[in-house]
Amino acid sequence: MVNLEALAEMDKLMEEYREKWNQPIDMDLIPPYVTQEKACLILRQIVETGDSVLTGIEKIKKTFNQYYHGIDWTIQYKTDDIMKEPCPFCKEEVKIEFFGEYGQSYIIYCKKPRCMRLVSQGL
Repeated sequence: MVNLEALAEMDKLMEEYREKWNQPIDMDLIPPYVTQEKACLILRQIVETGDSVLTGIEKIKKTFNQYYHGIDWTIQYKTDDIMKEPCPFCKEEVKIEFFGEYGQSYIIYCKKPRCMRLVSQGL
């Protein structure tokens, strides 16, 4: 599914990067499994830092992992609960939503569109 808002943001960010760092972004380096929303996250980060796409991807993965491993799973979360820690990217609230027949799958997402979104699917 094509997210036109994400594509427009990606175009804007690629242009900002080219103007700020005087070189284009090689979008071919972004793996096909990276969603448009995650591509926006990567581009937002590298526009600020001047990092390469691959470095941006690695930093995003590290940030996601740190956030996930910092969650206190002793808390009995329910759908629409607000997580204790804010989004590591934009500092907005982060919610959790459970789904699946037994509620064993969940999405952890930032309230800001095209920001953090972690999905865990149970068996």
